[in-house]
Amino acid sequence: MGSSDDVITEVNELLSYVQFHRDRSSVEALHNILISFFHAMEITEAKRLLIERFTDEIADCPLKTVRRQSSVRSALDAEAEDIIRIMELLDNQDDLKKVRFAATNFDRLPKYGPEEINVCSVMDKQVCLENKVDTLSKQMNVN
Repeated sequence: MGSSDDVITEVNELLSYVQFHRDRSSVEALHNILISFFHAMEITEAKRLLIERFTDEIADCPLKTVRRQSSVRSALDAEAEDIIRIMELLDNQDDLKKVRFAATNFDRLPKYGPEEINVCSVMDKQVCLENKVDTLSKQMNVN
C-alpha cells in the first residue's frame, strides 16, 4: 500500500461499517445488519457514493444499476447486497485500498458486529421491554 497521502477518506457510516466488518463476518450476517439497522436512504446514498468514487473501476459492473422493488425481493435488500458485492469486487481488484471510509456520526453505527447480531439484538429488545414494564408499573402505581 502506498503512503497515507495516496488514500482518500470518505465519510459514510454504512460504508465504514461494511469496510471494517466485511472480512470479519459472513456476508449474510453483514447483509442482515445493513437492512435492519440502516434506513433505505442511507443504503441508497452509500451505494451512490461507492459507485461515484469507483466509477472507472466498476465501469462494466452490472451491480451498479439502481434497484427497483420486485415481487421477489425489496430494492433495499438488493442494494445492500450490491454494496457488499461491489466492495468485494473492488477488494479483489486491489482498488478498495485507495479509499478509507470513515464514520463521524457514531449514533449511525450498529453497536455490535454482524457476528453478534442475535445475542445483542435480543439484549436490546430485553432492555427495551424492561423499560416499558417499568414505565407501565409506575403508571399503575400512580393511578
